[in-house]
Amino acid sequence: MSLYPFNEAGLRDLLETIYSWSDAQLSAEAAKITTNFKQWLADNFAFSERQSDYLSTIDDEFISLAADQTSTFVLSRQPINLNIHDRTAQELPGEDDRGKLIELSIRQAGYYSQKDGFRETQSLMFTISYPPAG
Repeated sequence: MSLYPFNEAGLRDLLETIYSWSDAQLSAEAAKITTNFKQWLADNFAFSERQSDYLSTIDDEFISLAADQTSTFVLSRQPINLNIHDRTAQELPGEDDRGKLIELSIRQAGYYSQKDGFRETQSLMFTISYPPAG
């Protein structure tokens, strides 16, 4: 499988590919995610050297949470989104810089209409930003 760019479109394309697989194939992929999330990311996304280096420094507790949630969402073919905020000139590293912030969140929504009845949806969101020190 070819590497996808590490951006919103790349994640969308990867998910479109793997969500078309059989349940057995998807289950095997989810197991790879759970077993070694960092390696799964490296096997699927074209990271720069700097991004690869950063990935190796992410705390294991966060990686475990991200792996579990990603695996769960992949198994159920639910939406996973990636939102990367570019670092602007005003956000260049400084003495009080917090650095990169990776946020993992789950959005859950319920919908009801007389025509369609009740529907519940969930999506997983990874957001990468550079917030000011605070």
